[in-house]
Amino acid sequence: MSQSGESLDTLLALREARQRGARVLGVTNVVDSSMARESDGVLYTRAGPEIGVAATKTLLAQIVAMELLALTLAQVHGTLSAAEIARILDDMHRLPDALDEVIGRQKEVDEVAEAVFAARDFFFLGRNVGYPVALEGALKLKELSYLHAEGYPAGELKHGPIALIEPGTVVVGIATRNRLSEKFASNIAEVKARGASIVLVANDGDEHAEQATATGDPGCLDLRVHADELGAAQLAELSVLQAAHERAPLVRRELQNRPGPVLLGVPDGDDAGQIGCHLHTAHSRGGRSWFRIACRSMRPATSSSTSASVVFGRPESTTRA
Repeated sequence: MSQSGESLDTLLALREARQRGARVLGVTNVVDSSMARESDGVLYTRAGPEIGVAATKTLLAQIVAMELLALTLAQVHGTLSAAEIARILDDMHRLPDALDEVIGRQKEVDEVAEAVFAARDFFFLGRNVGYPVALEGALKLKELSYLHAEGYPAGELKHGPIALIEPGTVVVGIATRNRLSEKFASNIAEVKARGASIVLVANDGDEHAEQATATGDPGCLDLRVHADELGAAQLAELSVLQAAHERAPLVRRELQNRPGPVLLGVPDGDDAGQIGCHLHTAHSRGGRSWFRIACRSMRPATSSSTSASVVFGRPESTTRA
């Protein structure tokens, strides 16, 4: 599976599998890519080109493709009844409406992003199919906001991650309904007791989420999705996290009234090239705000590279190197 069909590590694994006699099915977004040419069969997701590094629509298209493949194999092998397959397909056919609803909740996403924009550490927790969603959510936040984020299975919370939970940490819980919802609620209670701010991605009308976020605690926020089938819920969860993460850098920029990443040209001489600058951290305390910008010279590979970090504050009198 590869969005571009050119990922070298995936292609090497594909070739190794073929050498060992396996038949290979490629799932890719690019027609006539290396993966497509070297596979015995290919499923094209045809999601259109991705605009940035963070895969969004192509990821969702890959999950749909694999779900349809699984349903086809279940039909061939008779492991699911025709009625069960039809029910899952009907739920998948409702996905466009569910995703439109997620996109239409931008105001709720903005409110959550504004509430946690100054946080520096994020932990994503999930059980069952919510765990891979948590991993993907953490990855998206790192890719788009350059913040520390980790995804963990909620069942392993006590085996290390909980030691890192402290006031100011944000815990994002993938809390859509499943048979482990009650256990997940206890996980959320544990991190909440340690002072973490909680963001829950939950089904509309979910009682556990209602109880967790209706306590009057300003540290508890929630985002809602409308999907019941596990596969459909996973896609809806991913969509709401993508919407939140894509919005987060913009919210941070608006609230801090600052420019985004810049490239500064150095015209000539020994330092000819470019200097790349990017915001690293932002803080606000006692009515004052400050942020750290890291700059690195983009010299040719044969030259040495230098980097510096400068802290800028408001008001201007707090500038220091």
